[in-house]
Amino acid sequence: MSNSSFSSHKACASVPLAPWENILLILAVFSMVLPPAFQAISTGFVALWWLFRRGWRQIFPEGEGVESSDRVLHLILKVLLIGLLVSIAFRLASMVAEIHQYGWSNAATIIQQNLKLMGKYGIWGSFLVLAFQYAVSRGWSIDGIVKPLAVLLSLLAIYMIAQRYTGIHWVHGFSGTLPENRFAYGVYRASGFMAHPLTLAYNLMLVISLCFGLATFHPQRHTARYWYLCALMGLVCLFLTNSRFPVILTLAMIAIYCGIGLRRSMRLWAIGGFIVLSLLASWSIKDRFGEIFDEQRSLEDRIPRLVFWEVHWQMFKDQPVFGVGYVFKDQQTVAYYNKLGYNDLKRKYSAHNIYLQTLADSGITGLLSMFSMILALVIVAWQLWYRWHLPTLGIIVLSMLLAGMMQNILRDSEFLSALWMSLALLLVFFRERIFAAGSQIKDIQS
Repeated sequence: MSNSSFSSHKACASVPLAPWENILLILAVFSMVLPPAFQAISTGFVALWWLFRRGWRQIFPEGEGVESSDRVLHLILKVLLIGLLVSIAFRLASMVAEIHQYGWSNAATIIQQNLKLMGKYGIWGSFLVLAFQYAVSRGWSIDGIVKPLAVLLSLLAIYMIAQRYTGIHWVHGFSGTLPENRFAYGVYRASGFMAHPLTLAYNLMLVISLCFGLATFHPQRHTARYWYLCALMGLVCLFLTNSRFPVILTLAMIAIYCGIGLRRSMRLWAIGGFIVLSLLASWSIKDRFGEIFDEQRSLEDRIPRLVFWEVHWQMFKDQPVFGVGYVFKDQQTVAYYNKLGYNDLKRKYSAHNIYLQTLADSGITGLLSMFSMILALVIVAWQLWYRWHLPTLGIIVLSMLLAGMMQNILRDSEFLSALWMSLALLLVFFRERIFAAGSQIKDIQS
């Protein structure tokens, strides 16, 4: 390794992370598959740790000693910051319109809920990204979490296997059980420690794509095996949720990795493994797919999202610019279901499509707010893929965009927390990889 190093390393290399700090970071990463309360607590402690350690002093070091990895990283952070500011501007416009529509008596609630959404769309994620970059400046490496993460995911898989056949749900105490509506075809739809299996499934999609990407493009084969093990344990957990679309998306992402990331000598093994995974996936969700083709049931009963989409599209057409209101969307949704003749539905669901949902409650203005954040991620993903041959973020963003067609994932605190954690870890991996490459070039030149 070169004698020169990060300027940030110079400032803090003499103060390595304490064991409790490492444990804090490991728990924050594992919270990607845990309930929102644990996510908020663990990532909140990480943010406070960064603030109390004055980690902001390491964000933008200047001078001739700054490495190329620092400069590239700072450019990426500026792109994300611009996307965040534009997103906030459009959300503020939508918030003002909603206050005007529902009156100042509801202003406090409207402001509170919109500020919470702004936090989900990048403010909180920014703290995570900066906190993990500070950890790197203290000598922390992403490979330091791979073995503990593999153990924790393995324990989660064991717990979910037991949950599938017994219905245990320890979130509500050791005597807690899953509700009966989760029991079908002789087994329970496992959700781990989360409230719903679909929520866990989409988060596992991120975890698997992240771990598979780190393994595929890791320079050290020995360490890559542990990342593959994490991805495999994530797949086991995903199959146990019996979720259809997340399984299909995850297998598609793995197929992309196999096509562009693996060496030719490994692709035959990858194809064989992919076939095995596809067979396991089809076995785990075959009964739920059969529901779609049951001709004895009406089309709306087999694919209820068609009704959800019809209702929310009508909401958008009636209020195209600012929508019916983000805070009061639930009341408006019920009214529109009744208006369109769906009075008999037991539950008037949300759109289960983040694009239609955003258009319905926030209009084009709200959609521009969300797309500003997405566009910043797309730009960063393209730079990492095109210039540095790291497609992992691009594949994650692609899966996120496709998943948004079937679920309101960009409103879910659990998913967004996992998304920003994935970004934070990928930028750590990128920084380590580009710095290592720069050091090798300097060693050769010297």
